[in-house]
Amino acid sequence: MRTINIRIIILSAFLVMFTSSASAIALWEIPDPTLPYIAKIRTHGRGVAVIYNSEICKEIGAACMFFREHADAHDTLNHPLYDPEYYTQIQEDQADCYAARVSKPKEVRAAVELMESDEAANYPITGDPKQRAKLIRDCAIKRGNWEGR
Repeated sequence: MRTINIRIIILSAFLVMFTSSASAIALWEIPDPTLPYIAKIRTHGRGVAVIYNSEICKEIGAACMFFREHADAHDTLNHPLYDPEYYTQIQEDQADCYAARVSKPKEVRAAVELMESDEAANYPITGDPKQRAKLIRDCAIKRGNWEGR
C-alpha cells in the first residue's frame, strides 16, 4: 500500500510539472516585411509574439536582435503591449536597459553604433537615437555586457 501511495505522489508531481510547463505561454517571433517598426510585441493567440520587419533587419544586421530583445522586454517587464510610440520614456528606458543586459555584446554594440550614426534617420527608431545609444551603452557597461569603445 505504501508503495502505491509513493507512486501516486511521484506521478502527481510529474503531472503537475508537465502541465505547468505545457501551459506556459510561448513567445513567438514573426517576420513581417510590412511592419512600420523594426520590432514590436503584441498578443498572438494565447501568448505574445515579437513581430519584426525582416527587410529592415536584413539591412541593420546584428542590431536587429537588440530591437527584438527590446520588444520582448516590454512583456518581460510586465509593460502593457502597445505600439512603440505609446510607451512612456520610463518604460522605453527600462526595455533598453533590459535588452542591453540580455543581448549579445555584438548586438548591443551594433544597435548603439546604428543609433549614433546618421543612418539612424533612415529607420523607424522611436525617441532620440543618440540619447538611447548613451543609455544603452551605460546600461551594458554597468552589467558587464559591453565590448567596444
